[in-house]
Amino acid sequence: MASVERLGVDVIINDIDNNPACTHGPTVLFERYQSNGRSRQYYACSACRDRKDCSFFHWADEKFSETKRDLWDKLIKDSGPKDNEEELCSLNEVLSVLPRERIYCATCSTLFTTARRSKHKACTLITPLTDRQLTQPSSFLPPRESAKKEAQYLFASSSVDVIITMLQKIQAKRVLCVGAPRIYEAIANSEKLNMSALMLDIDERFRRFFKHQSFLRYNMFNHYFFDGKKAKDTYQNFIAGKE
Repeated sequence: MASVERLGVDVIINDIDNNPACTHGPTVLFERYQSNGRSRQYYACSACRDRKDCSFFHWADEKFSETKRDLWDKLIKDSGPKDNEEELCSLNEVLSVLPRERIYCATCSTLFTTARRSKHKACTLITPLTDRQLTQPSSFLPPRESAKKEAQYLFASSSVDVIITMLQKIQAKRVLCVGAPRIYEAIANSEKLNMSALMLDIDERFRRFFKHQSFLRYNMFNHYFFDGKKAKDTYQNFIAGKE
């Protein structure tokens, strides 16, 4: 029997924590098959399938130089949250002013009041913002649509109702919402539901609206928590019912 020619790319998941890292956490090892029957392995970003979004690429059979390692270490460090002036404008501060004085900058992913509007003259701004919108940011944040990066598909209200009803029927007490902001919002904003929720999502914009105990920035493709051990401990405590 003739052998079947193998083409395309395989994903190799083996001890992923020891793979070189990009700004989205440990990379994934891929194996690319060629028409001549040969193959070659390489490391690439786990979250982005376009090098315009994440340029990390390294052949597995080549040495990962100190220069390249230092470059990516710097990029990873620089990609972390910046404690600038806008960051200090808390959600409570924004809630304390009138809706017409509340602004979300879609360009900078920043929440602030009209007192800081002058710093965002060239940006796309969303205002006014109601109390409901600030507790349900998925209702107004523009969905990310890149199919090769962070495409977002949000549940309709009817779907949310069905899922919440199912959770009530099984008497769920703790709900882990992975990439499901509208389920998290429904639980967190309800005074009737006897359940708690933890939201995991790669979209850093939600940091402006949810406390760090209830929202963790997370890459589900490599099980990576962007805020390190503290975030992972929060997740594990929630799963164990210790939150």
